[in-house]
Amino acid sequence: HGMLGREYFTKGEHEVHLHIFAFANEHWQRHILFRDYLRANSQARDEYQELKLNLAEQFSKNRGAYQAGKAELIARLEHNALNWHIKETAFKPLVKIAKELKDLPCPWAIASGWALEMYMGQTSRYHADIDIVISRENQLCLQKRLLANNWDLHFVVAGEYFPWYQAKNIDQNSHQIHARRADEFLDILIEENSADLWRYRRDETITLPVEKTISYFKDIPYRRPEINLLYKSRANRAKDAQDFKRVYPKLSSKSQIWLKEILAKTKPDHIWLKDMS
Repeated sequence: HGMLGREYFTKGEHEVHLHIFAFANEHWQRHILFRDYLRANSQARDEYQELKLNLAEQFSKNRGAYQAGKAELIARLEHNALNWHIKETAFKPLVKIAKELKDLPCPWAIASGWALEMYMGQTSRYHADIDIVISRENQLCLQKRLLANNWDLHFVVAGEYFPWYQAKNIDQNSHQIHARRADEFLDILIEENSADLWRYRRDETITLPVEKTISYFKDIPYRRPEINLLYKSRANRAKDAQDFKRVYPKLSSKSQIWLKEILAKTKPDHIWLKDMS
């Protein structure tokens, strides 16, 4: 039941409207933030509800007009929701996972978007997960700790999921493990490092001493920003471009030169190169 062009489902006393998005489509993140903000802010929730009821009554047979009538308020509330989320969340998810991994007898580090936030010292956007890097030789060390803390583990091979509960190394062709617990999500990235040498997985001729790939933020290890930007350069999604524009100017000149040289070697036509000094 519902208005023309939009169906709702009834579950007990609740009306349910189901949204389905592809995970690669970042639009779902806006819905999550919007939902959480309305749950936390009664004034925003009442304002949105009142507008929807008025529009539904006024445009009961005109879906387009109904949608257009919400656009201005939704844009404002989405902006407020992001600012609220950034303020409320800060680095709390990282502090929580760092406590769980405290004294882990093998090296690990935060990577990707969260690592860039750590380098900058403040959060700037929504993060759907926490990326953690660990060398292949230490995967079982991390697995043992995560299973002890009730994480649900799967490794990924060619887009397929395989359960990972036995103390056995994942498939050699897999470089990714997903860990889920309730609404928490870890994306664990396997690197082909030796004890003292980091190797870029997409071109193993590119190496660095391991100790030069890690920094710390409030005693939490994170992968250096130039390396995270190198990995992000491959996909260059909207959030990756946003991260590049925010972080690259803040890198040391040495890190800027390193990233520029590696990107020119691996992807000489990359759009980021024109913005590199």
